[in-house]
Amino acid sequence: MSTTRIAQLTDLHVIDFADLRPRDMATKRVTGWLNHRLHRSGAHDMQVLDAAIAAVCEDGPDHLVVTGDLTNLALPSEFRAARLRLDPVVRSGIPVTAIPGNHDVYLAGSVGVLERELEDLLAPEAGDGGGWPRLLRIGPVSLVHVNTAVATPPFMAWGRVGDEQLARLERVCSAERDAGQAVVIAAHHHPDRAPARRSDERRNLRDGPALRALCRRCGVDLLLHGHNHHHQVRRLADAPSTVASGLGSASLGLAARPEKRAAVGRYTFSGPRLTGLHFRMWDATRDAFSPWVEVSLDALPAPGRDAPFPGLA
Repeated sequence: MSTTRIAQLTDLHVIDFADLRPRDMATKRVTGWLNHRLHRSGAHDMQVLDAAIAAVCEDGPDHLVVTGDLTNLALPSEFRAARLRLDPVVRSGIPVTAIPGNHDVYLAGSVGVLERELEDLLAPEAGDGGGWPRLLRIGPVSLVHVNTAVATPPFMAWGRVGDEQLARLERVCSAERDAGQAVVIAAHHHPDRAPARRSDERRNLRDGPALRALCRRCGVDLLLHGHNHHHQVRRLADAPSTVASGLGSASLGLAARPEKRAAVGRYTFSGPRLTGLHFRMWDATRDAFSPWVEVSLDALPAPGRDAPFPGLA
């Protein structure tokens, strides 16, 4: 039986402000720039990101998906810099696709910038009249790329799939399942409550319940996401057959808590069946990524509860 391995990186937050203009300070970008200066500049480390990319190249998966937030302010210069950072994976022959995160859609029209600058990293359109979702078949695995990112007011980072995209997504997932494929959804925002947060209203997925219900109806095997800068692997409460996995930011090396440090994910399928969850995490004591550690599918806790992340229990 064939084996398919899907790798994941998320929340690269590549920094390149070459295209930042004075007039950008009259838009939401001013809050993102201040957030970077005050909080992110000392935490997100491009050497850590390069090490994560090297770990993917060394492992040689069948595909790498980047689940959003390639940039900080959705500047063209940042998209180009992010593409350049990912070039070692592309040159190694590993196919790469990406989806937008909230930082990639800072302003109305930012999705168009992403689609122009990262055209070669976008999966093909699903073919029924809309740009999203986008579908790529990798052997017996169907990787469905969803855009949850929308331009929001300052200090807000919530997302939405939207009714039209949800309808198209259900048609695509159902058709792929009927064809005997494993179905993997890649989205940026978490589909359920974020871990370690009292309130999630400013940054949640507004139609998360609808997405979870779709996962149940369509028999989605795996949902990959980012956004939280926090390791989180679990079964969805509303869709217990769906495993959801969120990773820490691929460039976050100096976070105070280990569960927020950079991670690389690898998901293994035997034929159309999900059989393995493996992760490497940034070890700040060694300035290197840990060896691969497995999270057993059989050991995942009851739906709706988090599994202890490998090496962090």
